[in-house]
Amino acid sequence: MERIPRATAVALACALAATSTAALAARSTTPSTPAKATPAAKATKAKVVVKRASARDTSGPVVSVTSPVNGATVSGSVSVLVSAKDQSGVSKVVVTVDGGTLYSDTVAPYGDVVRWNTAATANGTRTIRAIAYDRKGYSTTVQASVTVANAAPPPPATTTVVTPPPPPPATTTVVTPPPPPPATPSRILWGAYVDGDRWGWGDAPWDARTMDKFEQQAGKNMSIVHWGQAWYRGGVAQPFYPGDFTRVRSRGALPMIDWSPWDTSQSPTNQPAFQLADVIAGNHDAYIRAWATGAKNWGHPLFLRMGHEMNGSWFPWSERVNGNRPGEFAAAWRHVYDVFRQVGAANVSWVWCPNTSYTGSTPLAGLYPGDAYVDWTCIDAYNWGTNPAKPNKWQTLTQVLGPTYAEVQAIAPSKPVMLGEWGSTEFGGSKAQWLTDALTRELPTNFPAVRAAVWFDWNADGMDWVIESSSTATAAFAAGIRHSRYVGNEYANYGVSPIPAP
Repeated sequence: MERIPRATAVALACALAATSTAALAARSTTPSTPAKATPAAKATKAKVVVKRASARDTSGPVVSVTSPVNGATVSGSVSVLVSAKDQSGVSKVVVTVDGGTLYSDTVAPYGDVVRWNTAATANGTRTIRAIAYDRKGYSTTVQASVTVANAAPPPPATTTVVTPPPPPPATTTVVTPPPPPPATPSRILWGAYVDGDRWGWGDAPWDARTMDKFEQQAGKNMSIVHWGQAWYRGGVAQPFYPGDFTRVRSRGALPMIDWSPWDTSQSPTNQPAFQLADVIAGNHDAYIRAWATGAKNWGHPLFLRMGHEMNGSWFPWSERVNGNRPGEFAAAWRHVYDVFRQVGAANVSWVWCPNTSYTGSTPLAGLYPGDAYVDWTCIDAYNWGTNPAKPNKWQTLTQVLGPTYAEVQAIAPSKPVMLGEWGSTEFGGSKAQWLTDALTRELPTNFPAVRAAVWFDWNADGMDWVIESSSTATAAFAAGIRHSRYVGNEYANYGVSPIPAP
């Protein structure tokens, strides 16, 4: 959820009314897709029409596995060679065997210097997959099936062992060691996106009083402080602000920023200048490079959550709105990631964060850019209950999170999972009991891969997400987060990137 100051929202609403007719005429061919009813504070409506290039290469490279051929039988050490061609040039070829990366090559001939030791693989059918990327971010995937048939090692030599008769039994004293201590539960980073308006203050991280007040209510210091920044606001590029990150680090917390390709002064679903194809084509590279350089110069670990909730239809980076096409989100993500790596911003940990899946949402598998481009997976999960602002039904955390958690684990089982935003209403059940169950039982037991949980402490769109919605909810949250599994502010001098699970 992206925060827009109230004064800006009023001004932009007036601008929207004045420009909507001309904007619709200028882009009459853009499909009209109704946005999901989500927090109105995420965006305001306006439109800027930027004419896109009419001719461009929109297909991936021509790629094939040339050796071993499909259906071949292999053994020992073999070369896996790939041919790839594209009119805009091939930027990279990645080859995997049964999902595990064998090599990534940027220079043809592809695979000539790496060999596959089939002896380290069990005999049987194996799938070789080659993914070729062109210089515009498009990709093509092909696969070949081969049979690994290595000779079994010889059986050990048979020997005859003559066992002497046993000695007479001796009297011994058996000392039983004490049982091992119980296993230490996995530790979980915790924090919040904190709104300061209800106290008459600024939001975190800009107003320290807001962070102090929230931590006082929670009874514990945060290990993550979360906030958001669009690429542009009112047509003005938003740079990397090192002071915001330093303010968080000085409190012993890790900074996490939502950083996404849009202008919050425009319509949240119709921003022609920020179509995914524009990002892939490099139209925003100067801005991306400047921001990445700022992050590199700051020099400390941070979480970057780019293009969150991309499986919905309420942000301009969704493949279902803004003239975007299937496959472009992952390609745009990889392009931005590559720019960061080119400038050396290795202190950034990349958080890929969809919303919980729902009927009609975009399937997650096609949105995932690949393990090489993601450090943490993430899910935004809310119990909307029967709140009149958006009545649905009361659900436990397991009911809300379970299906999407399983989907994400199937896509990226090796990655730690974060709850990038989570919350519950008071309407339809006991929020206090919901929090107790979530923090003491469901998170540590039902979702072992969740290693960070960042509460959404902001009553957006008339909802009652904040932990201070009732005294019982506040007490339940404080009691649950007090457990030692939830990590406090231990990161003032931390220097490891990418940030691992605690």
